[in-house]
Amino acid sequence: MAYVYRHIRLDKNEPFYIGIGSDSKYWRATKKSQRNILWKRVVAKTDYEVEIIIDNLTWDEACKKEVEFIKLYGRKNLGTGTLVNLTDGGEGSLGYKPTEETKEKLSKSLQGKPINLTDDERLKRSERFKHLNQNEDFIKKKVKGIRDSEKLKEYYKSRIGKKGYSHTEESKNKIRLSRLGKKMPKHVLDKRSFKVVQTTLDGEVIKIWDSSRQIQRETKFSQGNIWRCCVGQYKQVYGYKWIYLKNYKSNQN
Repeated sequence: MAYVYRHIRLDKNEPFYIGIGSDSKYWRATKKSQRNILWKRVVAKTDYEVEIIIDNLTWDEACKKEVEFIKLYGRKNLGTGTLVNLTDGGEGSLGYKPTEETKEKLSKSLQGKPINLTDDERLKRSERFKHLNQNEDFIKKKVKGIRDSEKLKEYYKSRIGKKGYSHTEESKNKIRLSRLGKKMPKHVLDKRSFKVVQTTLDGEVIKIWDSSRQIQRETKFSQGNIWRCCVGQYKQVYGYKWIYLKNYKSNQN
């Protein structure tokens, strides 16, 4: 079932808005969002109350009653009454009259956009562009832009293969080295060039690495985890024990 409601401004004790809704809890009548600018200006100045005028109507009946009440109180933007409604009510936008502010915003939004032109207007516009294309300064700027774009196309063609951009092995190594240790603490970065001994869990030496960077580069093992094992935080990592060479020698002595 539908209903008709009105908003009454308390400073003047007069209706300023008529509306309809179809929810059982009169949610639409009390809702403050999705209101027009004139309604918001009134509410910004004064408090208001909501009154349900007629309830238990069909939707068609509510639309007809809304039209009747809006006509009875009159619309402020037409100079016929106190209501801030922008339409004559019912369904649709019958009787809608945009404000001057709305007209100005609409005019600015349409500036520079294509519009429907008559044949004469199209001919005039065509002649104007022909004149521009004969202008030497305009042609120089246009040609320069074309040349620049062609250069860019050739550049990207030389760098992009069928499967997308592909780094050379040299650039891959540079990127890999630049990323190593970026998220590690400073005291880790200071020790990443120390020689590391890789042993089995029983203590048998497998290999002596020049640095933890070399380990990560060749085995893909985490440099941070190798360091944690070297300083004693982990007992073993990836199934091996890792220790700095200088510490390994001191332990042997």
